[in-house]
Amino acid sequence: PILPARRRISPKRLWRAARHHLMASVALCIITTFVLIAFLAPFLAPYDPAETNGRNRLQSPSWDHPFGTDSLGRDVLSREIHGARVSLHVAVLAVAVAASVGVPLGLVSGYRGGWADVVVMRMTDAVIAFPGLVLALTLVLVLGPSITNIMLALGIGAAPHYARLVRGQVLSLRNMDYI
Repeated sequence: PILPARRRISPKRLWRAARHHLMASVALCIITTFVLIAFLAPFLAPYDPAETNGRNRLQSPSWDHPFGTDSLGRDVLSREIHGARVSLHVAVLAVAVAASVGVPLGLVSGYRGGWADVVVMRMTDAVIAFPGLVLALTLVLVLGPSITNIMLALGIGAAPHYARLVRGQVLSLRNMDYI
């Protein structure tokens, strides 16, 4: 069968499609807002997130501290805004680790087939068999507590899903007439 030619997706066409899908528009707004808050954290945070003030300990939300203060008198809103940077950093690098491990494994598994496919898919099955949180906690326990190890653990836990997805795509494309 002859496949239709792929059309280039222009920003104008993408915007038109997003306007007609409410959930896509809402998700795009939330993600954009989160990324902007993370990048503009030093300018948006009303207080220094590490500054302690014993007189302001455990205050309830007020106009001065909209999210209140913690047990050391630090502004919770400022800490949340600055924490968005760390969360975004961890998420991006964990996905990068998962993709850089899972995509090559899926490509090899789907393209080579045979024993390579069996070995890679059994490894992915073994990793998927563990609950994600238990696997991540175990890996962090073995590797040591640090942000880098958390990113590695999350990436390794997600890599089998990428491998399975890529393998499925490679298998479907491998059987096409034009290959």
